Amino acid sequence: MSATADSAPTPTSTPTPWAKRDAVRRELEDRGAQIEVAGDDSLRAALERLGARDIDSLLLEGGALLHAAAWDEGLVDFVRLYVTPHVLGPGGVPFLDGRTFSWADLIDGSVEPLGPDVLMEGYVHWPR
Repeated sequence: MSATADSAPTPTSTPTPWAKRDAVRRELEDRGAQIEVAGDDSLRAALERLGARDIDSLLLEGGALLHAAAWDEGLVDFVRLYVTPHVLGPGGVPFLDGRTFSWADLIDGSVEPLGPDVLMEGYVHWPR
């Protein structure tokens, strides 16, 4: 089931190079996405554009490269990490590859078993 602008408008902010993909952009906008083009290639600039629209909370759902970029720019406030015992294989991208991350460092951290998986979550720094 796909969302439309009437059912769930989805503001999206994206670094400039991706936004230059005009065909993809038009297709997303035709389906109701509202795309904000950031002034540079940083996630921070993209989030600042969303902030200007009074969007103050964002679920960053993506792969390891997107999460690493947000971590590197200091944009992560809260972590919700689902861990599975399943192996991704040799082509998998490591989570925060080479960066320091420890569940024990999260503030108000919790762990919840979900069958064979585990949900770990907590704040990276004290909430404001």
